Amino acid sequence: MPAKRKKKDDRPKPDEHARQQFVWQYFEVVDEKTAIAELAGFLHPSNLQQGGYARKMAIESVRSAIKRARKNRLIRERVSNNPNSFLVKDFLSWACNHWASLQTVIPTHGATVQLFAPDGIQRTGYSATTFELTLPEDYDALASEYQKLHQAWRDESRRRTTVEEELDTYKRINEKHRTGGTKKST
Repeated sequence: MPAKRKKKDDRPKPDEHARQQFVWQYFEVVDEKTAIAELAGFLHPSNLQQGGYARKMAIESVRSAIKRARKNRLIRERVSNNPNSFLVKDFLSWACNHWASLQTVIPTHGATVQLFAPDGIQRTGYSATTFELTLPEDYDALASEYQKLHQAWRDESRRRTTVEEELDTYKRINEKHRTGGTKKST
């Protein structure tokens, strides 16, 4: 058998590579370049297989996410700079929260669930209300309870519609200013 042919047959098949777990998840420290390349291969397998610019952008998307997390102090600084390496436990905890698909491959590091609304949503001034439905015994009480819930639903629908119309108005004005080149009036 020719040497080139044998070398080609020894390469791992793409479907086997997708099922491969990250071996370094069991280590304490990992080389940054290795972790980024393997994460990019897991998150963007088709882009890595294409090669060229698509491969570069897949790797850069992972690298830039890590850089933003480091800037926001979600990941600790590097453990060493030659080669660049970081703590696996800290990194994987962040990565499992950032990319939920990693949780299927990385069993040792869980993710936390966000149980509160982001700050932007909390500051809108709108509070959500919930209704507890208790079914009354007689028909008249049931009908009045239904009327109350139906009225609350209609009020909420009207409120949502007006907010959506207001948003559309702002979008149209913004688009008009953007295309027309005029400044917003205050």
